[in-house]
Amino acid sequence: MKNILLTVFLSVILLGVNYGQVETPAPSPFCKVEQKIGLTDVTLEYSRPSAKDRTIFGDLVP
Repeated sequence: MKNILLTVFLSVILLGVNYGQVETPAPSPFCKVEQKIGLTDVTLEYSRPSAKDRTIFGDLVP
């Protein structure tokens, strides 16, 4: 009986560790836009770096 309870307890803990992780945003956010124009499929994939409180272009860009 103790072995069954121990197994159940450890299983709950291990499942909780996997589902309890926090997903943080990517350092460079990715965006993808797809559009069908006539017979042509146009795809735009864009990734921009985050500023993270750094000065960019000598304070020209907030």
